Amino acid sequence: MAIDNFIQLQTNTEFFPQVPATLHTAEFNITEYHDIFFTDENILFPDNIQRAVTKRKAEYFAGRYLAKQAFAQHGIKAFDLRSDPRRCPLWPNGLVGSISHTKNIAICAIAEQTRINALGIDLEFWIKKQSENLIKSTVINPQEEQLLKGSGLVFNQALTLIFSAKESLFKALYPQVGCYFDFSAALLTNIDKKQQKVELMLCENLGSVYQANQSFQVHYVLSDDFALTLVEIKPAKTVSLKK
Repeated sequence: MAIDNFIQLQTNTEFFPQVPATLHTAEFNITEYHDIFFTDENILFPDNIQRAVTKRKAEYFAGRYLAKQAFAQHGIKAFDLRSDPRRCPLWPNGLVGSISHTKNIAICAIAEQTRINALGIDLEFWIKKQSENLIKSTVINPQEEQLLKGSGLVFNQALTLIFSAKESLFKALYPQVGCYFDFSAALLTNIDKKQQKVELMLCENLGSVYQANQSFQVHYVLSDDFALTLVEIKPAKTVSLKK
């Protein structure tokens, strides 16, 4: 029951070197998961996760395990990373973060709130071509579809990229908005393959913090297997008036 058999690869990742965040990623093997890992690593094992299927417990542990490694880099040796009723992680004071996991990969990003005010990360394996039509109707509108088709990317990969970008935006905004919003709340307006960024613009007001027509830059990395996206929202600059 060695954790090294479960967490097969762990790295301090620099997918986004321009972003002042700590990233950790790992591949994990669900067949090597054991509940005792929570106790061994002193990681909170909530009741709802204890009742979950093995897949859910394995990916939850992997994400929290990576968060623990990231906390250590910020001088935090012990912290119970709890979640709110909507499964949003409750990060330590002074930090913002985001976790994503899919299939056998988990990733965690953490940053100091003085440098990043909101953070969202998401990883998605390529949407299968036979699933394109079913998924695109919930993720994009006809205007966005034309933009994807003119991007030079294979369509199922471009669709995966935008799916992931909108998920990252949701994860970044949700802690401050405090309510769910769907894919139609943000519109794809640009794909910059050279800078590896996409631009999303809000189509509606989200609470009192984020307004319609506000734009966000989403960093991305494309691998042979998946799209990885990250949204960072920096603190508003304050201007001091000198007499």
